[in-house]
Amino acid sequence: MRAIRSARPELWRFECRRPGADANPYLVLAAIAASAADGITARSDPTPTHRQATRTRSTSRSFQASLEAALRAFEDDAALREALGKDFSDYYATSRTWELEGLARTVTEWERER
Repeated sequence: MRAIRSARPELWRFECRRPGADANPYLVLAAIAASAADGITARSDPTPTHRQATRTRSTSRSFQASLEAALRAFEDDAALREALGKDFSDYYATSRTWELEGLARTVTEWERER
């Protein structure tokens, strides 16, 4: 989620990418609300628009390239973990770690055929 500001205040808006079909909608909404609250509390400036970022070569936080990186980012995000609660956050991180370990032990069809 990000806030978009332009020179004309009537064009200000929020953008939110649609999560995957396998996402938990309650968790998605909680994460959106937590990120918005954190940005407001911290008085964060909205990220630059794509056009502005291209012109200035600045970068913003992006989606993680792997499940492992996403899990590490989740574990490092104190504001999100606080908003979701310690017990839930610890359980969620542990369950994703188990999922990744199971994936690492799985022999894929491609590997079998090869």
